[in-house]
Amino acid sequence: MSIMSSIISRILVVSVLTVCISYFGRASYLVALILILCLGLLGEIITGGESMPGQRDNPDGDEIHPFKLMAILAFGIVTLILLASYFPSLTEFNAYS
Repeated sequence: MSIMSSIISRILVVSVLTVCISYFGRASYLVALILILCLGLLGEIITGGESMPGQRDNPDGDEIHPFKLMAILAFGIVTLILLASYFPSLTEFNAYS
C-alpha cells in the first residue's frame, strides 16, 4: 500500500468516526476528534512496545517510531484543547441538531 493511500484511508476512518461519535453521542465534532486522538494515544501507549524497530509488528523498522507517534498524538490533543479554549464556539458544531 502506498503512503498516500494509507494517509487517505486514515483520514477517511477518522472522519467517519468523528461524525458517528458526534451524531450518536451528541458531542461536538471537536470533542469527538479529541476523544479519537486520546483513544489512539492510549492504544499506542498500551501496544507501543510491539511497534518498536526490530519487534514483532515492525521487524524491518520501516514504520514510524512509537515515541514519535505518541508525541504527534499528544501534540494534536493539546492543540485541539487549546483551540477549544480560545474559540469556545467551535464546541457547538455537531452532527446532531
